[in-house]
Amino acid sequence: LEPCSIEEYIEEAEYTRDWINIDEFDNKEGYADLNDDEEEVEVYQDTPQVSSDDDLPADELIRNWALKTYQSHQALNGLLEILRKLGHQLPKDARTLLRTKQCGKEIVSISGGEFWFPGIRATLKNNFRDIQPRVSSFSLNISVDGLPLHKSTRKQFWSILISIQERPETPVLMIGNFLGESKPSSVEQYLRPLVDELNDLIQNGIQISNKFIEVRVRAFIADSPARAFIKGVAYFNQKIGCQRCTVEGRYHNIARVMCFPGIDAPPRTDEDFRNGKYGDHHRERTPLRDLLWFNLITNVVVADCLHLIDYGVTRTMLKGWMLGKLGTHGKWSSNTLSKINSLLKQVELPLEFHRKFRNIEDIGLWKASEFKMFLRYASFVVLKEALTETEYQHFMLYFCAITLLSSEVYREFWYEANELLRQFVINYGLIYASCNMLKNHFEMVIRYWFKLQIGTNTKISIIKK
Repeated sequence: LEPCSIEEYIEEAEYTRDWINIDEFDNKEGYADLNDDEEEVEVYQDTPQVSSDDDLPADELIRNWALKTYQSHQALNGLLEILRKLGHQLPKDARTLLRTKQCGKEIVSISGGEFWFPGIRATLKNNFRDIQPRVSSFSLNISVDGLPLHKSTRKQFWSILISIQERPETPVLMIGNFLGESKPSSVEQYLRPLVDELNDLIQNGIQISNKFIEVRVRAFIADSPARAFIKGVAYFNQKIGCQRCTVEGRYHNIARVMCFPGIDAPPRTDEDFRNGKYGDHHRERTPLRDLLWFNLITNVVVADCLHLIDYGVTRTMLKGWMLGKLGTHGKWSSNTLSKINSLLKQVELPLEFHRKFRNIEDIGLWKASEFKMFLRYASFVVLKEALTETEYQHFMLYFCAITLLSSEVYREFWYEANELLRQFVINYGLIYASCNMLKNHFEMVIRYWFKLQIGTNTKISIIKK
């Protein structure tokens, strides 16, 4: 039905009222109600319905339209040029019309590229604005990582991100970003503004909506290359590349890998690191040495689940078994692969996992979440018939240890989990040869120590999945 006008509505109401039996309104209240209805109709008729956009100027109308429809700056500039030729008084550039914040003063040239650093204080205040945080202290997780922009160019970002441990609902915030054809050439120029601001926040705190907030640095989170870069130390595949202890790797000429035998080398300490006592392990001096109340060994995370477990040990072992590079049974046959795929399709997964298992032949395309699902919910069933008894029992050491360390519920068994990991690493070299003792396997023992030093939260990756 098409909507009628006010006049038509009133005529219809009067016509309907003529058919009303007046006897039903003998009391005064009935007449009063009828009179009230008439007054409401008259008021409704006299009140014009004016759109809220009618009084807005042309530039504001165009701005609202552009923001609602996600117009590009190029399209908006073309529209503004046409309207200006027709005599409308409008800005020449879309950035002026949209009132885009000018951040050119925050971009500076440093060695190797350009660096944008608005800082932690400005970013936090811009995020919270007039909202007062419920907590009185912020424990910051800081992440540094590289991101290639295109496959056809070497241009890449090196972003600095933060998350607040006490406020998991707060999104990950970017406090700095570097653009260049490789990582920053100077760690001093890249990290010095961050360290100086962190020291000021640690000593003086920050005021957000008239509330004083204490600030501390909980951890730096990065993958192996980025971690070596920000600490100014040897890279992970070098002889003295371990950042937790003083073990020296041995290069295996046949396998062409650096292997790390043993698990009981003396640990590195924050004091010796700051004093530069580790010789060739130090490549350059890092500004992180000047960061207050921060342990350069325990607070620079090496045991993140994604790289160490999902993309580390779990993927390495699965690919090794499938391709015949681990063990003595050779590569898995097509019959074995079919049985594994059949079992994977029968596994019922919890609701938090939104994808089913792909075929084991597509393991090169698996995401980290798929390796996590496999380890927790499918591995102990799927691998039982695919491995020898010795290999399966050895794998169960790994499975049980990671399961125990994945939840606070099993905290009383964490010591046993540590012993299982140690036995897993020791036996790994005996079962699969010492040349397969890579850094990821060596660092498995660190996971127990890490959880006691940093905390019990297993979500130590700053990326919220």
